[in-house]
Amino acid sequence: MSTTTTEMPCMDCDEPLDFQGFLLFVLATVCISTCTLNCLKTCWDLTKRRQRIAASKNLLLQNQMRQLETQLPTVNYDSIEYPINDSCVVCIEDFNNDDNVRKLVCSHIYHSECVDMWIIEKNTCPICKKTVLINPGEALTLV
Repeated sequence: MSTTTTEMPCMDCDEPLDFQGFLLFVLATVCISTCTLNCLKTCWDLTKRRQRIAASKNLLLQNQMRQLETQLPTVNYDSIEYPINDSCVVCIEDFNNDDNVRKLVCSHIYHSECVDMWIIEKNTCPICKKTVLINPGEALTLV
């Protein structure tokens, strides 16, 4: 006479062990652990991808800043003869003689720190919309 049971006796006590319950617990633990590890790996991959994108944008920005400095060097305001404007229309402040400015091809003058990102993003003068850089390279979209 054979009886099939899924219960095994406990070693330390008289109560039987539920073998199916134990297997279900182990299976649930493995599934939850696998899902957690997959989520962590996905987060890690996204972080690395964002870092690569940021590094490439930074490199592109550095190249565009070099091109901007080459084509439109920064000068002191006092070195400009017959300035067309005496204040920066971006920050609405008057120029001081020791201010670093950029004189664009259209002769409009801006503080370099006020206009640099505008030129890199738009490649136009903020006032007259004339093209500023020759062959500006790839357009940069800042997110």
